[in-house]
Amino acid sequence: MTFSTQNKKHLRPLLENLILVGDLNSRSACVNEIVIPDEDFTVVKSDDILENDPYLEVLKHTSLTLSRTSQDKTVNCMGRLLIDNCIRNNLVILNGRSFDDANHGKFTCDESSVLCYLLTICVVKSFNV
Repeated sequence: MTFSTQNKKHLRPLLENLILVGDLNSRSACVNEIVIPDEDFTVVKSDDILENDPYLEVLKHTSLTLSRTSQDKTVNCMGRLLIDNCIRNNLVILNGRSFDDANHGKFTCDESSVLCYLLTICVVKSFNV
């Protein structure tokens, strides 16, 4: 589900502290949901784009890293949908990126896959897998 720009303005106060946690049956390996600017991006030369990027705002105030890790190396169709929805709705996956799970991306199901996720658009102080 995506929201129109006008709806996002009205919903923003309600969504500022959104945290989604659960078994999403999505396997996304290390596919990134944060669009990382490359050298071609700088051709745009718009500081406004980077200054207003919600991910960069979250990253400024936490120990989150741009890229994430995962012990699960499989990507399934639900994983691709998860990544797409995160990008469309400015959600950040904390698994494999933050706190005790940073640089680990520990398995969440039967020591063989990552199916349970913690997604947010807010600043989270701590979380453990």
